[in-house]
Amino acid sequence: MFKRTKYKKILVLLLLNFICLFWHTNSFSHFKLNANIRLYHVVHEDGQIRLLARMPLAYLIADKLGSIQDDGLPAPAPYSTNLLIDDILNHKLDATALRENPKGLGQIFADGTIIKISNKKLKPIVGRVVAYPLSKQKPFSTLNEAKSSLSSEVYNSDYKEAFIGDTIIDIELIYSTNKKTKKFTIQSLLNPGLTKQEQTANLIINHINKKPSIYRITGLLDKSVNITNSAIKAFSTFVINGFIHILEGYDHILFILCLIVGAQNLKSLFWRITGFTIGHSITISFGFFNIIPNYLWFIPFIETTIAISIVYAAFLALWGREHKNIILITVLIGLLHGFGFSFILSEILSIDSMNLWQSLLGFNVGVELGQLLIAVIVWPCLWYFSKKLPMYQSHLKWTILLPCILIGSLWVGERAIILINSF
Repeated sequence: MFKRTKYKKILVLLLLNFICLFWHTNSFSHFKLNANIRLYHVVHEDGQIRLLARMPLAYLIADKLGSIQDDGLPAPAPYSTNLLIDDILNHKLDATALRENPKGLGQIFADGTIIKISNKKLKPIVGRVVAYPLSKQKPFSTLNEAKSSLSSEVYNSDYKEAFIGDTIIDIELIYSTNKKTKKFTIQSLLNPGLTKQEQTANLIINHINKKPSIYRITGLLDKSVNITNSAIKAFSTFVINGFIHILEGYDHILFILCLIVGAQNLKSLFWRITGFTIGHSITISFGFFNIIPNYLWFIPFIETTIAISIVYAAFLALWGREHKNIILITVLIGLLHGFGFSFILSEILSIDSMNLWQSLLGFNVGVELGQLLIAVIVWPCLWYFSKKLPMYQSHLKWTILLPCILIGSLWVGERAIILINSF
C-alpha cells in the first residue's frame, strides 16, 4: 500500500512539473522567431567588399532612447518620434530626419558591424540607405533584388510614417581590401535589448562564386562568425537551424511525444516517424515554392490544426491499440506540420534564391535529426519502465498524455480565436 501511494505521488508530481514546464511556453513557435530577420549579401569585388544588409529598424535604435524629459517621457531615439496610445508609449519613424541624413542611420549600423580579414578589421564607408514600411518592402533574397531595393528613394513620400517595429531598413556598406579573399569573419556589436532577440534569424549570403554560399545563424552575431568558401559549412548551418527549430517548437515536440508513447513496438514507432517525415518533407517543399494559399487566415488555420493534431494523437495513444491506417494518418498530419516548418524559411528564401535545394535539404536533415534525438531519448525510457514497473505503465501514459491534451486544447482555443479574427 505504501509503495502504491508513493508511486502515485511521484506520478502526480511528474504531471504537475510537466504542466508547469509548458504553461508559459510560446504557443506560436514559428512566427515570433522569424519576425526578427536580418539579411546580409556579401559581395566580393576588385579592391572592395560590399555589404548589402536588411533588418528591422528597431535593431539599430531600440537601445538609444534618451533621458526622461519634462513630460515624463524619454527623449526619442534617433530617427524616431514618441507617440502615446492609450497611455502606452509607442515609437514611429521620423521620416523627415531620415531623408535629411540617411547616412547617419547607416553609420550606426557601420559602427556595430565588424568584418575582419586575417584578424584585421576593415573600415566601412556608408553607401545607400533606404527604408520601407513592413508591408511595402521589396524582395531582398537575391543580389539583384537587393541592388534594386537599394536603388529606391530613401523613404517614399507616398508612405505613411510607420511604427518603428514595422519599419525595414536596407543599408549598403563598402569595405576597402587589397585583394579578393575566400575567408573573413563577421560580427555584430548591436544589442538593441529586444524581446527574444537571441532568436534572431540571420541569413548571410556570400557572393564569391557563381553559386553563392548561404549561412543561417541564430542570435545577435555577438561572436565572430567565420565565413569561408565551403559549401559543406554553409549546408551545416541549415542543418543546425533545422535541428534547433524542432527542439524549440514545443507543438512539434508534443506531437512526436504522443506518436512515441502510442507506438506498440519498434516497428510501429518506425512507421509512425516515417509517415510523419514523408508528410512534412512534402509541405516544407511546397512552402518554399509558395504552393500555398496566400490568405491571412491560412497561417492561423495551420497553427490551429497542428494544435488539434496534438490532442488527437494523445487520445489515439490512450486508446492503446494500433490504428490500421496509422501511416496514412501520420502522413496527413505531417503535411500540416510541414507547412509550419516551411513558414520559417519562406520568409527569407524565395524560389530563385541561390542554393535553394541545398538550404532546403539541410534544414530538413536538421529536423529529422531532432526527431530522432527525441525518439532515442523517450523510447528507451518507456521500454525500461514497461519492463521494470509494468503495473504502472498505464499511469505513466496518463502522466505524459494528459498534459499533452490539456496544453493542446489550450493552444486550440488561443489559435482558433486568432483564426476567427483573421477573416
